Amino acid sequence: ANSYNVPAVWTADAVGPARVLARLREVGLTSLGEDADFYGAAVALGDGEVRLLDLANAYATLARGGVYRPVVAVKAATGKDGRPLALPRGEPRRVLDEADAWIITDVLADRAARIAAVGECNGLELPFPVEVKTGTSKGFRDNLTVGFTPDVTVGVWVGNFDGSPMEGVSGVSSAGPLFHDAMVAAARGRPARGFDRPAGMIDEAE
Repeated sequence: ANSYNVPAVWTADAVGPARVLARLREVGLTSLGEDADFYGAAVALGDGEVRLLDLANAYATLARGGVYRPVVAVKAATGKDGRPLALPRGEPRRVLDEADAWIITDVLADRAARIAAVGECNGLELPFPVEVKTGTSKGFRDNLTVGFTPDVTVGVWVGNFDGSPMEGVSGVSSAGPLFHDAMVAAARGRPARGFDRPAGMIDEAE
């Protein structure tokens, strides 16, 4: 929730970078083409280049409760004779346990949990439940904010097209406000709702 690097790297090292990399590829981050030794535990910090579209679809996998679906850019097409054309459709597949996906989603939705890192009154504050994660690459070359509701996933990248670094901005301060406006527009006309908790899950206190 707070983008703390040390716990992320510790966890990746304990689990093993190879397993982390395999899971990232399962959710569609196939541009991570090097072996696990190349990335090391820093793979947990985004130490590898991915496309924004693939990253957003990985978060959409969480929104679907752990079910991955290939991105579809064209919903329908017709031939010159007016007949519908058959379009390839990738089959959905479960890549995360539903309960695991819900736990990650619950963390990303926890406004109180991220206050320590991002404070209050920022672009991540929305008038409906939203799960959101920010990112800032080394040298301030990339700022990212990606988030989702049960119906909509939005990914925003901010940076210079020539790859030059920006000056002292973060995913919260630059991509965050754009994410906020894009998410509000995308959610317009849709009912505000949170994620249903999977059956059988209990709190420790219970």
